[in-house]
Amino acid sequence: MILYHATFRKRLKSIKEYGLGAKQLKNWDFSETGVVYFTTDPYTAESFCECADNVSESVYESGIVVLAVDSRVLHNKNIKRDGNIHDELISFTYKGVVDPRYLYVVCKGELVGKLVDLKRVPSHS
Repeated sequence: MILYHATFRKRLKSIKEYGLGAKQLKNWDFSETGVVYFTTDPYTAESFCECADNVSESVYESGIVVLAVDSRVLHNKNIKRDGNIHDELISFTYKGVVDPRYLYVVCKGELVGKLVDLKRVPSHS
């Protein structure tokens, strides 16, 4: 299964260097500490990022980038259902750091390449 995570363009340098989840910046007060949030749909991931509460204007205006990872490279025991969403199984938490070599960039619902290989990373929309 492919899982999606949306982030802001200003955070990509850190993700490329340290991995997704290595330096956690919470977008909401109710976010769990020490986990990465994933969804099963790239547009849902983007919408979660669009409504982020704890983001500065400069970070928000840098643009939203959707990342994808094949769930087979993640440790299954560290994937849990997102406790913030009760009515649908669309969101998960992952306790751990995702190696940047396993992250792909998604644009308009399609994979466009590995994050670490792209010179220019397009926004999702």
